[in-house]
Amino acid sequence: MYNVLMIPKSNIGKLLEFDRGQLNDGGYMHGYLLGCSDNWTFIHFVPREIFIHGYLIIRNDTIKRYCINSFYHKALTKLGQKPVSPGKIDLTDIKTIFMSTIKLFTLINPCRELLKKDKCWIGGLADVCDKTVSLKLISTNARYDGILKIRSSDITRIGFDGHYERALWALASQQTKERITSR
Repeated sequence: MYNVLMIPKSNIGKLLEFDRGQLNDGGYMHGYLLGCSDNWTFIHFVPREIFIHGYLIIRNDTIKRYCINSFYHKALTKLGQKPVSPGKIDLTDIKTIFMSTIKLFTLINPCRELLKKDKCWIGGLADVCDKTVSLKLISTNARYDGILKIRSSDITRIGFDGHYERALWALASQQTKERITSR
């Protein structure tokens, strides 16, 4: 197990800048802290273009350090953008994260950045247990694309309610929506 950085709950509501080392992807990650647990950090994501854009849950052992970013916060305040908590996301473990997220959002985007940094999958939750997560995939052309099972321990980041997920859902046919949301 990695040495895990603990982010104090006193930072909830603040805009933080995260150094994720090899996962930085051209710059640090930014977001308003909405929640944290021993293993996961939940943010309202702010990309480099400085606008609020969906939600991310980041595995804590991928965060090397963090700091408060007042520049981004001041810019967003001037632009009239504020973080919004989507509701209760339970960060206890991977199973509770997925179960509580799917109650609020249809499409989830788990990433295995340490294995496949430039690859992600988007879909509805088919099943989740302690060791695996299964998704009912939606393709890049908004069609049902089968089921994918991935190891829970490989997931380093979970995204949802971003512009891309919203666009896929808006373009999906009724048949695709029914296949993805059926239990």
